[in-house]
Amino acid sequence: MSLPTARLWQAKIQQLTHWTVIVAAFILPLSTTLTDLFFSLAALFSLFGDNLRNRWERLLHHPIAVTLVGFFLLYVIGATYTIAPLPEVLHRLKKMAYFLLAALLIPVLSDKKKCRYAIHAFLIASVIVLLLSYLKYFFMPDLFHTRFNETSIFKDHIIQNFLMAFATFILIGRWLHRDPYRWIYAVLIPLMIYDVLFISTGRTGYFIFGALLLYTLTHFFGWKGLSMGLVSGVVLFGLAYAVSPSFKARTQEIVTNVAQYQAGHRYSSVGVRIQSIQNAASLFQKHPWLGYGTGSFSTAYATLKPRDTQATGIMQVSYNSYLDVGVELGSVGISLLLLLFFMQWRYSAQLASDGCFVLRALLISIMVGCLANPWLSDTTELHLYTLFLAIGFSALSSYVPFSSSESGSASSKEWDRRSHLSSNRAGNPVRNVIP
Repeated sequence: MSLPTARLWQAKIQQLTHWTVIVAAFILPLSTTLTDLFFSLAALFSLFGDNLRNRWERLLHHPIAVTLVGFFLLYVIGATYTIAPLPEVLHRLKKMAYFLLAALLIPVLSDKKKCRYAIHAFLIASVIVLLLSYLKYFFMPDLFHTRFNETSIFKDHIIQNFLMAFATFILIGRWLHRDPYRWIYAVLIPLMIYDVLFISTGRTGYFIFGALLLYTLTHFFGWKGLSMGLVSGVVLFGLAYAVSPSFKARTQEIVTNVAQYQAGHRYSSVGVRIQSIQNAASLFQKHPWLGYGTGSFSTAYATLKPRDTQATGIMQVSYNSYLDVGVELGSVGISLLLLLFFMQWRYSAQLASDGCFVLRALLISIMVGCLANPWLSDTTELHLYTLFLAIGFSALSSYVPFSSSESGSASSKEWDRRSHLSSNRAGNPVRNVIP
């Protein structure tokens, strides 16, 4: 095959990669299986969409991509000393492979217009879920005859409310950035807020909504915004408690379940969470440095005393993602996870304000959710986190000029300098993945 022909095919495959990412972003709130398929296909196409050497250089000089690969490789290393049987090791590696897939996509997603399309696609799907949720709640309770509750459509109430809360604040950020379509967002935002706080039963979504409210107003208005966030949060949550039976019941249930747990009755929604977290903390203390190895959580959990597992049974993961990582990979794993969070926060500042806002909102959502959910093991949450990392941070890699003569000598400090200079070439600000 001639060189021009090869380049033509590479360009076509690269465009196919972009469109596959767009489809994955659209499908994400709708179907776990299809998202898994298109996410994997996009990463596969990325292997053939550019010169291998150029792509490898870009990946090695991209701080987020390197950290993602490092986090996955730590699980590979953990497989060498694990106490878990092979099927559980492979299951865990399959889950963690999303971090690797995101790293492979970052150097390839160079078309910023299509990256914006991917975010649009996610928001359009979220609006579809919103409308169906209203339809099911108010008019057709048996819509689709799903196993989910009265407001959930394609995902359970925890996942759907989290995705809706995150989508809500993407739109709020666009509205505050004076997006040309802000009048559309002005209609959708109140509908989304009502769905998240007044009719949904996903308590994790309530906490994420509150955290993102404080972050959003602080991001745009500084310390004054923090005060605004606290006041508006009290008003919104107070109104939801007074008006919404769902919100009131779910918040009162927290207090009731905690009291029941303290009285020795551990089998409840909150009680099982508390017990699983305490059990995971106990396991972590026994092997604090390297943990029990990849995929070992349930095997290690089975070694606990029967009275400690009576309420929870033998769990595959606990309800705290940080301890899940700690049990399997020890303090080393937790440290690398926190490093990934830190790098995301730090390097998001090199994007334009709207891109920085979305990626930091994603980070806050994941960090809060991981406190009481196994979100680093749940497929949809992993899809969202890793796919958005690839889409958002691809904006950094496209501004760094690489050549074979540079690749061997560029330090991380030089990477930062070149990225900053190239992104501000001719006085132009960095263009972001979000319009």
